[in-house]
Amino acid sequence: MNPVKAAANWLARLTTPKAAKRRGSYEAARLTRYIDFSSALEAAHKERCRDLTALRAHSRELAKNNAYMQAYIDLIADNIIGPDGIDLENNLLDAKGEARETENDIVEAAWEDWGRRVTADGRLGWLDFQHLAAKSLAIDGEIFVHLLRGHGPHGLLLELIDPDRVDHRLNTPFQNGRRIVMGIEVDALFKPIAYHIRTAHPNDPQGMPQLTRVPADQIIHVYTDDRTASVRGIPWVTSCMVQLSMLDRLWKSTLATANAEADRVGVIKGASNLPIDDIDKLREREETGEGETTLSVAKDLTTNILTFMGIPPGMDVDFPPPNHPNGVLADFTKFLLKGIASAMRVSYHALSGDVAEANYSSLRASLLPEKDAWRTKQASLINRLHEPLFHAWYQMAWISHTLPPNMPPDEFARPKWWPRSWDWVDPVKDIRADIDALDNCLTTLQEIYGKRGLDWREQLRQIAAEDKYAREQGITLPRVIKQLQAYGKPH
Repeated sequence: MNPVKAAANWLARLTTPKAAKRRGSYEAARLTRYIDFSSALEAAHKERCRDLTALRAHSRELAKNNAYMQAYIDLIADNIIGPDGIDLENNLLDAKGEARETENDIVEAAWEDWGRRVTADGRLGWLDFQHLAAKSLAIDGEIFVHLLRGHGPHGLLLELIDPDRVDHRLNTPFQNGRRIVMGIEVDALFKPIAYHIRTAHPNDPQGMPQLTRVPADQIIHVYTDDRTASVRGIPWVTSCMVQLSMLDRLWKSTLATANAEADRVGVIKGASNLPIDDIDKLREREETGEGETTLSVAKDLTTNILTFMGIPPGMDVDFPPPNHPNGVLADFTKFLLKGIASAMRVSYHALSGDVAEANYSSLRASLLPEKDAWRTKQASLINRLHEPLFHAWYQMAWISHTLPPNMPPDEFARPKWWPRSWDWVDPVKDIRADIDALDNCLTTLQEIYGKRGLDWREQLRQIAAEDKYAREQGITLPRVIKQLQAYGKPH
């Protein structure tokens, strides 16, 4: 460019007033040196199709090798499923609103019998299946359950399909709005019609994986919808995966540095300050092996500890103090873990196991939102897995005559699910609150027992049996005395 013209343009830019800042605009929409967001908009399935392989691989790697990720997976199994699983109560009522206990007991007994072995390979019962499904759901972000109708004594067995067998890279348009999106065939409204599943894992050549089309009524697909038409799920730790990996690398680097410092015997200094003649004499004595002035190092093969045996005159050994792990590492780790715990929606105390600074108030404050998060996940899993699975089981059990023919599914299948619950930090206060709520008609026995994973009918029958047996033995149980005193009856 002409130098004169370039100078004129530069002067014009200096004298031209800057445009006034737009008022009412969103600052976060403008990219600056401090804000670096992506401004591209994509469909949910496009984003996931591009990144799902890496996300799932990273999540599985963390589950295998990261201690905090493993702790989170265990928390999921313990809090969503619990030690006894999500309990079924068939809540069939008659015209008067009273429970039809005979029919309910038949359904619950048949469900319990089916739950002894539920997978086609004969390995897992219903409780183990629930735990595996919850863990897989968190690690992979989704599970596929194949309903094998016509198999087993109850007419239904299950197959938990590896998500890798549903190829998310399979995307094909069809006619009339139908298409395959990430391995799932959907209609114009994105309702699943069929799933295109390989018969074995794609990286298992001995399994000879072939692509098969399975109708949607044979598959239960469970994942978390966080966008419209997302189609496939992503790992639950996606938002904090980078922090988990960086924290793991930080600790590995710190341990490696600390080990290197611990293995360093010392630094030899002072030889370069000796006169040339003295250095030559030391070298001659070292070559001839005369005297104790030669610097030697002995190594204990059992402990790998190095020891100085002799130091020549004029030389010295400096033992530098260790600098790793440094004093701020614990605080920095705690800072990172608090952010990771927030992303996972668990308390810092539960994830880290650190309760040194916890007290009753802080524990209670952290447990309340955490329990709500677990209840949300429990409700989602029940709605997406347990409900459709139970109705499929009931239908096949009725067809296979495991259930009486006079109990058709449409009329007698009334499931009510009771997932595990939690005691408060102070369980005495929780129990007293339940008693007060029951006395003031603010709750029911069904709800109180149910949130503890118990069937209220079974509990009352057990209590009646114990009271009857105690009376036969001439014993009055304390609870009976309290009941009599409450109603003013002699005892």
